[in-house]
Amino acid sequence: STVALAGIALALSLAGCDSPQQDLALTLDPSSLDQRFACADVTVVAATEDGREALFVGIEDGLAAEAAYLGEAVEAVYELPDPRLTIRRAVGSNVYQGLCGRDNGQPWRVDERQEAYSGVVTVQLEPSADGVRVTTDLSGLVLESEEGPGPVYTLDETRFEGLALDED
Repeated sequence: STVALAGIALALSLAGCDSPQQDLALTLDPSSLDQRFACADVTVVAATEDGREALFVGIEDGLAAEAAYLGEAVEAVYELPDPRLTIRRAVGSNVYQGLCGRDNGQPWRVDERQEAYSGVVTVQLEPSADGVRVTTDLSGLVLESEEGPGPVYTLDETRFEGLALDED
């Protein structure tokens, strides 16, 4: 019957389409983000020098204060979603303005933004002679726009190692 054939055709057309956006997945390459900096509480930024693109990791959990107070290394592991985390990719102009005291003098503008909704973040803070140093490991991140359909970005194993945690 034509109804059965239409049902089979619909089922076949939907097969493998559990997440239509996954077909649009792009892999982020953090090596193109050659500027790395961090500041308290814990904000880690990897950006292009000109501020066109940046990946931000924000952790609001008192880790920097804890490491400074204890005078010893502190480590935490987070799995998204977690309200203490903000992980965002932004593309535009001077996208890191105001973070950790950075500003390239150009007007701030965000043309594209994605938020991470899954993945694992491990952060280690270690007191050193010149302050606190932070190492952040990102694993299996998936980022997508909150404004509607668009590409999904993935970020596999990435490490931002030994960044001096500025006070800003």
